[in-house]
Amino acid sequence: MFVFGLGYTGVELGKQLRTRGWTVSGTCRSAEKRRTLEECYGVDAYIFGPGVSLDNGGLEALYQATHLVSCVPPDPDTLTDTVLKMHLEDIEARCRALRWIGYISSTGVYGDHRGGWVDESTQAKPVDRKSKARVAAENSWLELQHSNASVQIFRAGGIYGPGRSVLDTLQGARQLRVSEARHSRRFTSRVHVSDVCQVLMASMESPHSGRIYNVVDDDPAPRSEVAAFGMELLGMELKEESPGNGDGGSAAAEKRVMNKRIKEELGVELMFPSYREGLAAVVRADS
Repeated sequence: MFVFGLGYTGVELGKQLRTRGWTVSGTCRSAEKRRTLEECYGVDAYIFGPGVSLDNGGLEALYQATHLVSCVPPDPDTLTDTVLKMHLEDIEARCRALRWIGYISSTGVYGDHRGGWVDESTQAKPVDRKSKARVAAENSWLELQHSNASVQIFRAGGIYGPGRSVLDTLQGARQLRVSEARHSRRFTSRVHVSDVCQVLMASMESPHSGRIYNVVDDDPAPRSEVAAFGMELLGMELKEESPGNGDGGSAAAEKRVMNKRIKEELGVELMFPSYREGLAAVVRADS
């Protein structure tokens, strides 16, 4: 497996694959991160980023890969995918040998549906440049099918897990005001990082080129509800304040995202079907 973007999700995928006997290599953006990846996780890492192409060692690792996933976000200024901008020809040269290509996108591409449900058949209607760049990147990766590549797109909700969740946000604040807890009552899709990896590995076992998958849990709960549950887990209390400091939350880009396809086509059973199970697991892991 070659992972473009050994960040939060990429590292977790690499760890899980290595426990299954896979050889994993990929990219990071600094020499310090490279040392950490190699020493702590046994992953061969190569420097890559805007303006920094893979060196010969990185290209060799790419050429030897049978599977490839990109977790690298596109450039919202140019609406281009950084990986394909710099290494399209190298990847095209390996398309026949690559058994599976995955691109991690975002549910943000669906835009605003006023709280209505969306699925993979819903037309993408991005409302900002970041989401527009995601759609452009999806299309660029899908074009590799013309080179006989098996390309899958994964539209993930907000990815959380140990070290990256509402619990970390809450623990960073001494007190939480009522308005902060109530801020943003909008529906928000999220998914535990372990379930993201589960979906990716299920797809690797059953490739379906050109397929798009929503990677979210079963409960698109508002942030306020999730924060309240997090405070309960941490034993935190709200600081009351005078009336008039309302939440003022925006209703932009509100939607609820369906996940039937990953269950019906990939046979996925979510380990953390909602934020409740996921955050409780994070607390247990930290204790």
